Amino acid sequence: MKDISKVMLQTENSILMRNTFERNLEKEAAYIEEWCHTHPQHFNQRVGISIVDPVHFLLCIAQYK
Repeated sequence: MKDISKVMLQTENSILMRNTFERNLEKEAAYIEEWCHTHPQHFNQRVGISIVDPVHFLLCIAQYK
């Protein structure tokens, strides 16, 4: 039988990891949103923000950061 404090610590760690993951996703979304506004030439304007070339888009995002 596992010690209850060990189980609680594991649970707390997994919650912290999930929260960190969610914050990182929010940061990534903010980078992408900012990039989209500053690089409209990479998008097909007729379809909103659909990506013309996804690989080029991701490479540009990586360099932009």
